[in-house]
Amino acid sequence: MIDAATLPPPPDWTHRYADGNNNTYYIAATTLVYSPISALQSSSGYYSGGQPATLALTSVQYQAILLLFEQAKTAVAAHQDQRTKFTSVLHFRALHQTILLAHQTDTNQNLQKYLNSFVTKQG
Repeated sequence: MIDAATLPPPPDWTHRYADGNNNTYYIAATTLVYSPISALQSSSGYYSGGQPATLALTSVQYQAILLLFEQAKTAVAAHQDQRTKFTSVLHFRALHQTILLAHQTDTNQNLQKYLNSFVTKQG
């Protein structure tokens, strides 16, 4: 089994999102880097997040992502104190702030669905 290469984050990334499987999205003003886990990295040994990708973002798309991150930051009821299975992690680089989001919350689902929409367009 070959381990998929992971992509480095763009140097100017502002936000990072790791989903419940630890597939990671680095967001910059004009770029989204998707760095999925491979089967070798997964606890099952079988799950793969797919292919790494570097995608261009428009200003409108970047602003939509920022809005979803802000909504997640203020949705305190969706926050968790510890990372458990399927918990997502949001990181605000400029603020040096990390937030853990519960898996089955609208806040997390909305953010994950929007970010996934970029990756699934590539497949």
